[in-house]
Amino acid sequence: YRFNDIDIDRYHINGKLRQVMLSARELDQNKLPDRSQNWINQRMHYTHGYGLAMNLANSFTPSGQPEFIAGDLPFRSSVAIEINEPRIYFGEITGDYVLIGTKRNEFDYSTTGEEDFVETRYRGDGGVAINSLWHRLIFAFRFNDYRLLVSNELTPQSKILYNRNINTRVNKIMPYLYYDDDPYLVIADGRLYWILEAYTLTGMYPYAEPVSNGVNYIRNSVKVVIDAYNGSVDYYIVDKDDPLLQTLASIFPGLFKPLESMPAEVQKHLRYPPKLLNIQASMLGNYHMDNPALFYNKEDAWHIAEEIVGDKRQTMEPYFTVMRLPGAEYEEFVLMLPYTPARKVNMIAWLAARNDSPHYGQLILYRFPKERTIYGPMQIESRIDQDARISQQLTLWDQRGSQVIRGNLLVLPVKESLLYVEPIFLQAQESRLPELRQVIVAYGDSIVMADNLESALQSIFGDLEKDTVPEESLSTPLTSDQPDTEAELVLEANRLYQQALDSLKSGDWATYGQYIDSLGQILTELKQIYNE
Repeated sequence: YRFNDIDIDRYHINGKLRQVMLSARELDQNKLPDRSQNWINQRMHYTHGYGLAMNLANSFTPSGQPEFIAGDLPFRSSVAIEINEPRIYFGEITGDYVLIGTKRNEFDYSTTGEEDFVETRYRGDGGVAINSLWHRLIFAFRFNDYRLLVSNELTPQSKILYNRNINTRVNKIMPYLYYDDDPYLVIADGRLYWILEAYTLTGMYPYAEPVSNGVNYIRNSVKVVIDAYNGSVDYYIVDKDDPLLQTLASIFPGLFKPLESMPAEVQKHLRYPPKLLNIQASMLGNYHMDNPALFYNKEDAWHIAEEIVGDKRQTMEPYFTVMRLPGAEYEEFVLMLPYTPARKVNMIAWLAARNDSPHYGQLILYRFPKERTIYGPMQIESRIDQDARISQQLTLWDQRGSQVIRGNLLVLPVKESLLYVEPIFLQAQESRLPELRQVIVAYGDSIVMADNLESALQSIFGDLEKDTVPEESLSTPLTSDQPDTEAELVLEANRLYQQALDSLKSGDWATYGQYIDSLGQILTELKQIYNE
């Protein structure tokens, strides 16, 4: 088996919206032992992948490994995620054809040893029957494989599954769309589905500036859903106003389905394409200027922010996160990307795409006032390098037969400021298995490194408290709903801070955000008192 790549998505787990990372466990026939590399095994026995692995994006084991909430063979989940059909016959790395309904059972997974394994038989609707000599002859010629003619393992119920790579499959069906190169796996109604973004594009839109390869028009008008077991492919319209898609729909009636007909559970996992947001963000870097003189001279041009990943400086990629947008009433799944001014490194704005219904596809741009200096990602990276304690620890780890890997820097809005979070991984030279060792958090002028996010947040917001508060007063309940005096404000700030931590521990980010907002108001009042 092989995990090809990792997808980011969100699921309601124990009644709460949680961000997860998951990856399909696909079959890689190239990993079969040499003694198992024969036609029967490759075409009839080892035919499919099985299940997936899933972990929460913000939790890990004491050793720094992902804390899995679903996976294993056979599939099981600790959070009541159910999969009735975990087998994957159509995926990202599946290639050659396989035969099902033969005299041979199909391999599912091993149990206690190489010769002790669980088997199954395909019972789906996919495949083409090869129950006649004529059909065998056609496919023998198609795949240049004479064994399809002479094998005595085939039965009248045998079928052949081919074009099992989902990227190849969709291009065979509808080659007039441009497809994203990163499908993602979804669990819905107990089954596994692949969702693939499809675009209409052209380079002939009048007076439009091209982005690359002459393309100056692109719209994510279609979502393609592929059943990982049956291989069925459905094209759903998400942008019915696209004239190019309207033309294709007229040429191929019945191929494109309305979004309303997509299963409700699948709809919950629709994502705004990072590739499209990248293109839009790049264009917006210049086209946010509505003054012709500024636009002509590019005096207020923006660039997508940069960060350090591993040990290399690179342009930030759009990242998903579950958060409550400023002014929103509840948390949601958001795709974000920060901006810095051209030739500068401070933050000037950030762009967000909303993914959840009824706001799917809505883009929100948050601008920062130019008279205020907001730290940009590279400035935070520099502050990490300049912090004596953090820099010393990272250097020490890098000299003991291991490599320090700096993860993606997350920029998250909190009230009128920004919270920066960067994970630090440690990878031994022998095992090549990265482990999460520390989390760096920066907020305002404070920057800390701790064992986990919770401890880092506690250290950051703990530093904001006043040292003059008597320790015994921290547990004193506040009787007034509206604190007036300085002492009452301090007590109220401490109470809100403790309640925010409790919400954070329970994973209730919405309530956590509310407490942080209230804490910000109290701190503002305290600041006014001290200034007076």
